[in-house]
Amino acid sequence: MFVCRVGHTFSIGDLLVGKEEQIETRLWSAVVALEELVEVLADFEQRARRQGLVGAARALQERARRTEAQIATLRSAIADNRAVEVDDEVSRIRATAEP
Repeated sequence: MFVCRVGHTFSIGDLLVGKEEQIETRLWSAVVALEELVEVLADFEQRARRQGLVGAARALQERARRTEAQIATLRSAIADNRAVEVDDEVSRIRATAEP
């Protein structure tokens, strides 16, 4: 059994599953936030173009392009993420005071 910072106990399988789920949730939150940023940048880019602010429009478009690349990287990381299989040998790992 493993004990968290506040005293909850977990089996190795439960601990790993919980951490994997937490990571996936946070990665998806980052994807959503970045997608929202792309929408805002696109809106501001269009406003800048309508106002003849070509330099600002280009800068906003470039930031949106970089953000889209970041989204693709995160989506790839999510897709490639594979949890460790908790077999009998892994489940025999014991918590100790040593690293």
